[in-house]
Amino acid sequence: MLKAIYKFEKDKLIHSSKMVVPFILLITYISCSYTVGPLEILSSFGAASSVVFAIMVSIGVMYGDMNYQMIDQTIFAKLPKKEYFYLGKIMIMAEMSMVFALLSVFIPVVIHVCSGFALFKRSIVFSDICSGIMLFWFIGMSGSLVGLIANQRIIKQRKNAILLCTFITIVAIVKEPINNKFIIAKFLTWLLPPVYDLSAFYCKDTYFQLGNTWIYFFWITVYIIIEIIVYIKIMLNKGFE
Repeated sequence: MLKAIYKFEKDKLIHSSKMVVPFILLITYISCSYTVGPLEILSSFGAASSVVFAIMVSIGVMYGDMNYQMIDQTIFAKLPKKEYFYLGKIMIMAEMSMVFALLSVFIPVVIHVCSGFALFKRSIVFSDICSGIMLFWFIGMSGSLVGLIANQRIIKQRKNAILLCTFITIVAIVKEPINNKFIIAKFLTWLLPPVYDLSAFYCKDTYFQLGNTWIYFFWITVYIIIEIIVYIKIMLNKGFE
């Protein structure tokens, strides 16, 4: 049953033109930011992860509002486990996050090779690729769930939803400077996705060091799990109003 829900949601996404703009934005960013070298590999990935987070938030918002009321209600009513309806959406966001993660890692690698290995300051190693995919996927997944939670069944005023998502995105990306300027902000910003924390510590070293970043990967993993639970619980309680 979950597989059928996933297929339905995927078909709905594929036949929508709303995903074209996010892909164009990502390709445009990569094309502009990876034109001049040499660059530090991890630092460039760290900066790009913030862009992926912002794009995935917007995708989550757009995808969360892609509803076919009558069809969705019919499918929901027939499901033995109502959670499947929302797990299917989460699976689509996980797949989209992986697509963006792969593009964010392999396009720069291709540019590096085509430029005569002049884009990055050092040779690319296997850990760069693996850790980069992990970084982009986790951060993208967290962003997509922020967007999903801001769907119109939870926040009916779309202007308020967009403003809230914009605020969360900006603060999550530049959290540390805000905390340094406003001490009291530290008591609030920890509630947001740890985008800045993970990306900042990820690119501290020349080569990826799991020992220095595992706590932040663990933190964002726990955060994603909480987002999933919150999203499913709220949607089940809201029903189809």
